[in-house]
Amino acid sequence: MISLHQRNVFNNSIQQLLITALVVPTFTINIKALLMNWHFIQDTEDLQNALDLSYQQPVMIFKHSTRCPVSFMAKRKVESSWSFPDDVIIPFFLDLITFRKLSQEIATTLEVEHQSPQIILLKDGKATFHASHHSIDTDDLKPLVQPG
Repeated sequence: MISLHQRNVFNNSIQQLLITALVVPTFTINIKALLMNWHFIQDTEDLQNALDLSYQQPVMIFKHSTRCPVSFMAKRKVESSWSFPDDVIIPFFLDLITFRKLSQEIATTLEVEHQSPQIILLKDGKATFHASHHSIDTDDLKPLVQPG
């Protein structure tokens, strides 16, 4: 069962996709974006879960502003280029408009300056990589999660 917030995030994403489809005639839906297995950060327990999981395998946190077109484009880029199964990187999603305090807690805990949109890669409870705005590219994560 999905929470009301998850349904709202999904509905907002669908609305943004439809708006984009009307504006950009060559727009196509990437099926990978629909299958990306986001884990949502909605409270400190979810954040702690992400930190704990990062000791077992890499975790990526995507901090998203639902009011920002740059954030929407970055989210779409991440979803359309995502090629990592959950056993390689676990993707977490934070709606920083709804959960502002959690966004600040992430910045403080991980010692990473707050940006939006932003991706943060976690390993062993620490930020090992972060990028924001137009610098967000999932290809940058590939060499950071390879074994060895």
